[in-house]
Amino acid sequence: MATPQPARTEAHVAVRNLTLLSASLGTVVLLGFVVRAILRRQLDPGAFGPFDAAESFTFAWGIVLGLGVDAYVRTTISVEPSRASAFVGSTLWLRLVLMVPLALGMWGVMRLTHRDAAFMELVWVLSGVQLLLAVNATFAALLQANTTVGGLPAVNLGARVLWGAGAMLGVEAGLGVAAIGWAWLGSELLKAVASGWLCRRHLGLRFGWPALGSTVAIVGATLPYFLHTLFRTVGSKADVFILSVVAEGVLGEAAGRQETAWYGAAATLGGLATMLTPLLAGVLAPMLARTRTQDAAAYEGLVRRTLELALIASIPMTLLIGVGADTWVRVMFGEEYGPAVPAVRLLAPVYLLNYASLVAVMVLQVEGKLRQLAWLAGGAMAAVLVLDVVAAQVAMNAHGAGAGGTACAAVQLGGELALAVAMFWLLGRRAIDRRTTSMLLKTALVAALVVGVDLGLRAVGLDAALGFARLGLDSVLYLAVIFGARVVVWKEVQGFLREAF
Repeated sequence: MATPQPARTEAHVAVRNLTLLSASLGTVVLLGFVVRAILRRQLDPGAFGPFDAAESFTFAWGIVLGLGVDAYVRTTISVEPSRASAFVGSTLWLRLVLMVPLALGMWGVMRLTHRDAAFMELVWVLSGVQLLLAVNATFAALLQANTTVGGLPAVNLGARVLWGAGAMLGVEAGLGVAAIGWAWLGSELLKAVASGWLCRRHLGLRFGWPALGSTVAIVGATLPYFLHTLFRTVGSKADVFILSVVAEGVLGEAAGRQETAWYGAAATLGGLATMLTPLLAGVLAPMLARTRTQDAAAYEGLVRRTLELALIASIPMTLLIGVGADTWVRVMFGEEYGPAVPAVRLLAPVYLLNYASLVAVMVLQVEGKLRQLAWLAGGAMAAVLVLDVVAAQVAMNAHGAGAGGTACAAVQLGGELALAVAMFWLLGRRAIDRRTTSMLLKTALVAALVVGVDLGLRAVGLDAALGFARLGLDSVLYLAVIFGARVVVWKEVQGFLREAF
């Protein structure tokens, strides 16, 4: 039997990488969020709505370009890094070829839904962005799997700064939302060049012409990963575009664009809670794969502790966004975005469920249970897409502007809850032990206490205008009870920080 030392070494490497990447990614995400908030204030909601719809549309189509290879990298290349060059060139060319049928499909849908020329132009620019995002995600996955992430923070931050500066200058110059797309395209192109160089340096990566045999083998090996990612992304990202089409039909073009911008802002704000998602996937998935090959007992414990880590990180962020939705919307986007508040509150728990589901996905992928994941995600996607159309139309017909986004958020919450329950049913008792159950119950009680106190503070005058003061008191209460009741043990947090630094 292997000694526990390899698993302990893996834990140290993972913690160091997680800390390094979380610090840089947190900065990048917050910078991007601030820039988007400024851009929304520069443009009225009606002007920003088409960008939200185009981004949602291209993201849902562009996920095809991922091919599932990033998850494959984390579970296979992390164990056999020498295989990296054998598939990178082929996947790059395959992505370029796939752009042709994707472009035809997008053009057909835009024609059927009567999108105008300006929207189509924005979609083509953002399609280029999606191609580069797929390439850059693979480069990042390779570096994470190889535990050589040192250059990624600088690359990510530099690209985000360039995008933000270019977008704000372009909008200020009167170029509208097109400037945001073009600035994004340029920054991702520079990021691809820098990330590719890092992969050549650390992995000896070579880029060559495609080999048919390798390409077929890659597609076959990554198909389950690909299908799961495709279904999950389309189900969670297409709702903004769907809302834009339905809203313009029910409310008219101008009001429909405004409705889209409100819901787009809600999704952007709620997305802050998911900023650790790529880190957990990129750092912990390779760690799970390697530990499983070295020590079965250590792997079983690591599964449970990984779930705890995901929940400890996501619960306070979710709670803070939910109770402070009105304050965040008013401060970040302005009073014009007030109708987005109910959607933000409904979306906040979605991101908590996302973190829990992510752990289940990583474990099931490592264990090869990919067909079950694909079936679950496919069923959830179909249900969510149909319900988005029906719920948005019914809600806006009954309650008018603002109700469509709220209805879509409710559909997302229901779909994510059902999917999380199904995935943890597949995992069984291996994912949750007595300690995890106790932590969840105690945290739920603390969250309920914080919500109750927040309502009381609102009743005595600490409403949206004094929201940050109220949120500060909420945060102090949460931390005091969490550590005071030993829901989270401070010594364990100290140990984590010591390992990290």
